[in-house]
Amino acid sequence: MKRSHSLAWLVLFGALSAAPPARHPRSIFVPEAPALSAPVEIRGTIKLEPFYGPPNYGETPESDRQEMALILKLDAPICISSKPATPCKASEETHEIQLIWPKALGAWPHEGDCVQVKGRLFRAYSGYHRRPLLLSITETALCSR
Repeated sequence: MKRSHSLAWLVLFGALSAAPPARHPRSIFVPEAPALSAPVEIRGTIKLEPFYGPPNYGETPESDRQEMALILKLDAPICISSKPATPCKASEETHEIQLIWPKALGAWPHEGDCVQVKGRLFRAYSGYHRRPLLLSITETALCSR
């Protein structure tokens, strides 16, 4: 009887110790000055989000221009640290970023497309920025799932 309990504990302990470690979001330092941001590569799914533009940005929806924001829903969350080599707080974790798509890359991808993008992250500073974090894209490719 004792031997079977010992074996059961050994099996349980082995199963628990073999479990993969909890995944923490990838930590990325984003300085206040966008030019100082290091290039990053991020993967996610495209989402198009409508918003009201000029002249009144939603105060008069019937006369305001409808605009679209290109949002990337990340495959895995990232943690944006405000200082290099600093542990992230839960409030710094993000699951979506807004993409700044240069005209040189051609047409936007379709909603629902999985893309791998490279570029520089920066913090929102304008009313046109729909997420606290944006990525100015330099390269993009569709994912191979």
